[in-house]
Amino acid sequence: MSRLLFVVPALVFVAIAGFLAIGLTRDPSTLPSALLDRPAPDFALPPLPGRDDAGFARADLGGGPMLVNFFASWCVPCRIEHPIIDRLAEAGVTVHGINYKDKP
Repeated sequence: MSRLLFVVPALVFVAIAGFLAIGLTRDPSTLPSALLDRPAPDFALPPLPGRDDAGFARADLGGGPMLVNFFASWCVPCRIEHPIIDRLAEAGVTVHGINYKDKP
């Protein structure tokens, strides 16, 4: 019985240390996404009030790589990422920007 009291905590410690060691070997800057390499869901947005243009739907996205970027002019990280998004667009990635909480 006394041997079991020594072995069980030792096994628990080894298991926890193993999980921590595995976690330390992973790159914290990469986050797995469940949305990568999956098609966009079907949607249809109505036109904006006071505008005569059409709405926006899944069919407007086309094929190939694309980026839907939610941004705001007052958002400092959004301004920092802007040159990166410009380079993606120049490389052929279709970029759709959605402005958030800005006055027209």
